Amino acid sequence: MRFSIRSFLAGINNLVVWFPLIWKLRDFDYSYGVNLFMFYLKTLRKGINKYRSHVDYEHDLATLDRFIKMYEFYDSNGYFERYVEQLRRENIPPLYSNEPVSEDEYARREELFRDCVDKGKRLEDILWRYLRQNMGRWWD
Repeated sequence: MRFSIRSFLAGINNLVVWFPLIWKLRDFDYSYGVNLFMFYLKTLRKGINKYRSHVDYEHDLATLDRFIKMYEFYDSNGYFERYVEQLRRENIPPLYSNEPVSEDEYARREELFRDCVDKGKRLEDILWRYLRQNMGRWWD
């Protein structure tokens, strides 16, 4: 009886914790599903750290932390922010500016943007490869 009450309360807690995420979930944008998955990974990380019940849990915490950190950088447009900062350092007006630019500045802006997009795609590939290689260990 005691276990069923604890299980029932855990289920109620899950409903309360997950409800705001489920409420926002929409089928027309993949980011909602990814946000749900990332929330789950963070919850899983907390559980692994709390219970420490499986072999080599320290390694699993480290790989989860690494994946979460990489994803948060990717999701926050980290490379785009670096692109804008580099434009600022080189005194090149951004795309949304109405300021005229020389051909050299235009070419440099395009080069920096292509580099930003390429790095973002590489990070995305690394992220999903890393997930594929490590996620089997995160569950008992």
